[in-house]
Parts: sequence; C-alpha cells; structure tokens
Amino acid sequence: MPQIKQKMIKITASLIEEVVSEVAGKDTIPLVNLLKGQKEKISEFKIADDLDLDIKEVRNMLYRLYKHNLVSFNRKKDKQKGWYIYYWDFNKPLIEHLYFIIKKDKLEKLKERLVREQTHKFYLCPRGCVRADFDQATEWFYKCPECDSIMQEQDNERTIDHLTKLIAELENDLKKERQSSILKNARKKTATKKVVAPKKTSKKKTVLKKKTTTSKKKITTKKKR
Repeated sequence: MPQIKQKMIKITASLIEEVVSEVAGKDTIPLVNLLKGQKEKISEFKIADDLDLDIKEVRNMLYRLYKHNLVSFNRKKDKQKGWYIYYWDFNKPLIEHLYFIIKKDKLEKLKERLVREQTHKFYLCPRGCVRADFDQATEWFYKCPECDSIMQEQDNERTIDHLTKLIAELENDLKKERQSSILKNARKKTATKKVVAPKKTSKKKTVLKKKTTTSKKKITTKKKR
C-alpha cells in the first residue's frame, strides 16, 4: 500500500463557521454553536429560549441548515397539547463534504471569470465608480453613468495573475481531498483482508478432522475380516 502523508482535514470551530455561514448564512452560527454543545437532540422551543429569539426565526434558520443536511431532527407528539415538537441536532461529519463542494463551486466560478478577463477588454471610471466591458462601455459612449467622467481602458494583468493564483490554490486543496479518499479506501481493503484470514484457517482444521475419521473406519474394517 502506498504511503500518503496527507490526512483528512481537521474539523475546527473556524471551519464549521466558514462552511455554515457560506451555505446557510452567518446568522445561523450561534444556533449551530448551541447544537454542537448538546449530547442529545433539543427542541426548537428550547433553542429559541436559549438564543432569546422568536420561534419563527429559529425555524427559518433550522430549515436553511436542514436544506444542506447540516441538522437532523426527530419529532415527538406532545401528549398534553396534541401537537408535534421537533428535536434537533448538528451533523458535524457533513462539514468536510460541504467544505469541498464549496471549493469546487468556487473553482468553477474563478475559471469562468479568468476566461472572461483573458478574452474581454474592460473600461474603468477614473473615480472608480463602475467597471464595464467593451459592449457596456460603447453603450454608455465611454462615459461613466454615475459621474459622467470619460472611462479608460483598464490593464487587467494583475487581476488575471491574482485569479490564476487562487485557482492553483483551490486545485491543490482538491488534490489533497482525492489523496485522502485513496487513503480511506486503502484502509478499508486492509481491514477486509484481516477479517477473511481466520476463515481460511478454520476450513483447514475441518479437512484434517475428516481425514482422521476416514482412516479410523478403514482400520475397523480390517479387524472384522
């Protein structure tokens, strides 16, 4: 088995906040932090009380998190009131999966933007009001729609260089993810081989017993004659 130094990414508090804010909004971070510290599922009403929020706000945040499978729930019927209460917890293992999905989406968008920067001319207002491509600039007669200044063609080489570096970094991160998957599969195969080995030994023992029994029968037959 080839040795792979790369390990799975560590699920830190900052990584959780980064992923959660990206897919569900920054306002859901306090809710996630609350769920992280619980050993059991807690009701949406308790969440609302602990965070001092309206129940509708809490449900809205929970549904946004649930849309990306970051939370799961059980529902129980209140025997006295007759309605269902939902109990929630946080799906921490999904953070890594979502982290790399976000990386892939960003990579695709950066590549699209890089192509656009490389194949188009851009014009910039000298005061920095707006930036426009050739078609937009001609529609505006090369005048800024905000301050009426004459727009100038922009040298976007620095933008292209910056995008190229970002793409290289993201591709490197995704490469590490593939290496981690290879490591996982290799460990699974090794574990399977260890389980199969004892079964072969037990079969050999059975064969030896059968041979011993057969030899005893032959000896008994000779004595009768």
